[in-house]
Amino acid sequence: MSILCKKILRSLLLYPLFFISSHFCFAETQSQTSNSIITVGGNITNQYPAGDMASFADYSLGLGLSAQFRLPVDLPVLDNLGFSARGQWQMLLPSDSRISHLYTTSLTAGIYYVIPFKNTQVSLQPEIGYGIAVHSLKTTGGLPEYPEGTYLDQMIEFAVSAVYSASTQNNGIVNFSFAPVYTLMPEQNALIHLIGFRIGFSYGFPRSSK
Repeated sequence: MSILCKKILRSLLLYPLFFISSHFCFAETQSQTSNSIITVGGNITNQYPAGDMASFADYSLGLGLSAQFRLPVDLPVLDNLGFSARGQWQMLLPSDSRISHLYTTSLTAGIYYVIPFKNTQVSLQPEIGYGIAVHSLKTTGGLPEYPEGTYLDQMIEFAVSAVYSASTQNNGIVNFSFAPVYTLMPEQNALIHLIGFRIGFSYGFPRSSK
């Protein structure tokens, strides 16, 4: 197992500990986002390839949709835990003239944790997701190491969103977010790295009153 893979596995194990410890490091407060169990939204992304991928593409632009589900419980730690589903389409701008186009469509499922700041409408939201990415590559025929066609990859995505939340008249929640994002796609002979950011807008549906 490579050193990078070991570091990734270590990060996956430490993530739950980060969620739990951060709950106690920040003063407890009733976050605006805690009023919503289901949140849906959209986002735009801008990422830059690193490693081997940087020789083929300069950067990527993308559009995405997301849905998030918060656990409807009033228990320490668990009340700020949630699950996410994301779909995204990205266009990678090629730096190699032998590439006509390179598009990626991805689907991920993830887990996140909301860390509210006391007496503000701002929160941090660490998130980790796992899923698949489908690449569509078209070349001019001069790229033997990557023949044109469709490729399927696994992907792991890490993000920490800064979220501003505001209430609406019907007790829903409007969220604006900005997140640094790191995406890793392990391949048989290489690792694809993408580093960038995501800007999003979402709406949280109000909890039904009992």
